[in-house]
Amino acid sequence: MLIELNGWICPLTTIENDLRLRAGLDGYGGGFVEHYLLSLLYPGGLTRTHQLVLAALVLAVNGALYWRLWSQRRRRQRA
Repeated sequence: MLIELNGWICPLTTIENDLRLRAGLDGYGGGFVEHYLLSLLYPGGLTRTHQLVLAALVLAVNGALYWRLWSQRRRRQRA
């Protein structure tokens, strides 16, 4: 979490790039998240409408899970 919040590059990324170079492969700039995950999180063609729909979906799923946990806890307390 500190690495992401402070914009640092994870030490494991440096090690990975070193090992890739030793294996004859190209290294990459930036960090692991930018290299491997950014295109998954923000694919090309993602419109603002798509972002809002996905955000609403994530919010609904999280809300449902927390509601379920809260309901189960209340039932246990009543029993």
